[in-house]
Amino acid sequence: MHVHILGDRSFVQAKCKKFRQFIEWAKGRRCVLLTCCNVALSGGMSMVSSSVTAHNVMAKQHPDLAELLHQPYYCSRQAEEAPDEAPYYPNPIYDEAAGVLCSKWNRNRIRSAQAMEGVPSLTAQQHEALDLLDEILRRPRARQSFEPAEHAEDVAFLVRRVNV
Repeated sequence: MHVHILGDRSFVQAKCKKFRQFIEWAKGRRCVLLTCCNVALSGGMSMVSSSVTAHNVMAKQHPDLAELLHQPYYCSRQAEEAPDEAPYYPNPIYDEAAGVLCSKWNRNRIRSAQAMEGVPSLTAQQHEALDLLDEILRRPRARQSFEPAEHAEDVAFLVRRVNV
């Protein structure tokens, strides 16, 4: 998820802190409801994709690459680590919990971690798997795009384990 702030940036730190608090809160939730409180001055296009659909397509077409996404990839903590934590952590893109396929996908965090000392470089196959995942997630069958809101009452209801 990307947030762009236009105009006066003096409040950016406070907004980012609140956004980080929201992300921490949302991690433990199965569903998230997003609402539009104000219409954007410009832009505003959003896209939500089904990680389960992407996994199923990838497993059928390229099972070798799909298997790689179940292995750990190092992700940056984006300078939000605790004093006793490393600035990066290993995390598979796909995993199972209680027999349910779950996903945590943020390519920017993987890319940022690649510049950190102590993080193993991605292999050519890992790069190929990430590129293919990105491509599948952008296919019309796997995604839903939302036009910029015309009204402040627009709502999106997401099931966290299947949407990225």
